[in-house]
Parts: sequence; structure tokens; C-alpha cells
Amino acid sequence: QVIAAAHKVTPETLRISVVPLLHRTAVDTTAAAVRVNALVALGKIAPCFTVPEFDATLDALRRIAANDNGAATVMCVLGVADAMGKVGGVGLIASRCLPLACPLMLAPGLNRAQIGTA
Repeated sequence: QVIAAAHKVTPETLRISVVPLLHRTAVDTTAAAVRVNALVALGKIAPCFTVPEFDATLDALRRIAANDNGAATVMCVLGVADAMGKVGGVGLIASRCLPLACPLMLAPGLNRAQIGTA
């Protein structure tokens, strides 16, 4: 549903309105379910991102990871980083996604199955 709705919204509206709102929601909420859903939405619209959205999203992911290392949040942060890496290419993966993702792989809340899928 998110992907279908994202394609009906102009890319500029996504960049100006939707992405910052999802960032604020994911960073500011105290409810894990709200954070997870905001991160899932970010991951689904990542193919629409340009460089400024990559940068802003990676900064938001860092802030989220610094405050919440629960398994659900960590898996969603890794999922968003993965989705952005698929779009942004090798340079983004090597310079920005891996430095974010590698320490998260050591989060104490992750089990072996989760580490295997991340």
C-alpha cells in the first residue's frame, strides 16, 4: 500500500513533506510499533530518494540506533539501510551504510536468525 501510494505522490512532495515527517516520527516517538512502521515506510519509499534524502535518512537512522537497540528497531534500521544501498550503489553502501550497519549487527537483542537475515 505504501509503495502504491508513494507512486501517486510527486517525488518533490515525498522529499519535502513525507520523508521529513517519517524521520520525525521515527526519531521522536517512544512507541516501538510507531517507530517500526515509520522505518518500514521509509524502506519502501527509498527507491524514490535522492542524495539529500539519503543523507537525512542515514542521519535519522543513526539517531534512532543510538537511542533504541531493540531487535525490532535494529532490524528495521538495517532494512532501511539495505533498501537505500540497493538504490544508492556501492559508494553509498561502503561509505555510509556499512559504517552504520556493522555495529548494529552486534546488538545484544539480536538472535542468530535475525543476524542471518540482516
